[in-house]
Amino acid sequence: MPRARQEKQAVDLPRAGIIGAGTLGTVLASVLVRCGYPLAAVAGRSRASTERLARAVQPHPQVCATPQQAADLASLIFITTPDDAIESVAASVRWSSRHAVVHCSGALDASVLDAVRRAGGQAGGFHPMQTFAAGQPGLDAPLAGVTIGIEAEGQLRDTLAQLAQAMGCPWVALRPQDKALYHLSATLVSNYVVTLADAATSLWERLGLSREQARAALLPLLEGTVRGIAAAGTPAALTGPIARGDAGTIQRHLAALRRHAPELLPVYRALGERTVPLALANRSLDSDAAAAIQRLLQATPADAPQHVEAIA
Repeated sequence: MPRARQEKQAVDLPRAGIIGAGTLGTVLASVLVRCGYPLAAVAGRSRASTERLARAVQPHPQVCATPQQAADLASLIFITTPDDAIESVAASVRWSSRHAVVHCSGALDASVLDAVRRAGGQAGGFHPMQTFAAGQPGLDAPLAGVTIGIEAEGQLRDTLAQLAQAMGCPWVALRPQDKALYHLSATLVSNYVVTLADAATSLWERLGLSREQARAALLPLLEGTVRGIAAAGTPAALTGPIARGDAGTIQRHLAALRRHAPELLPVYRALGERTVPLALANRSLDSDAAAAIQRLLQATPADAPQHVEAIA
């Protein structure tokens, strides 16, 4: 790109501000600066966290004591607070028609920013489909390749799409009514995988082994599963006793759970029933074997068979 064009593009970019100085706000601040957006102001719940965010990027933005001060200095504002605080933060600021305000929640639609719209400003959502546990990813882990969910219209949609493109991120357009299912998909594949990993490591404790040993053994398995999904998708990546039609192993699992971890029985049954159609779809399981496994998963302890032959 010729230098003159680069300079013109930089001038045209809106002055950005961030309200919310946690991990997501810090990552987004770094991304904005990397993409050439002038980051004018940051505000957070505490002075210490806000100053820490400001120090993390160059050039340093103005540290603001209140969201209003950040809004006064910037025209494109990202609210990166926890979901429950977004609406109240937006309502606390005197907006104007020069403002475009964007929250970063995957679950909430832009109606939580109605205070902005009533003042004549634009409102939308910009959600990276990525996990932001404290310290992960860091500032040196760019979001390139992470899908962005954008809920916006008109000029704001164009601005956010341009940002996603500059980040090297694919993006999808979302309607307000799409947000719950969109966010649910992320919860299943991220949050609940953590829950399942915790349940799996807890079983090792019942063996007299440590959670550290469990993680060392199970993480390579989880990573291999992710690679399989990346390479072949679902259901082709499915392996295990249901894919093999191994009803005997499933019976032994159920018996072990009844004895050692009965609280996990409903989870195991529900996941097993959801797995049977995948095994049928990848043609590793025939309909007779699938029906037998479904009966086994649905059986109560009183009517569960005492022995099940492995299904060929």
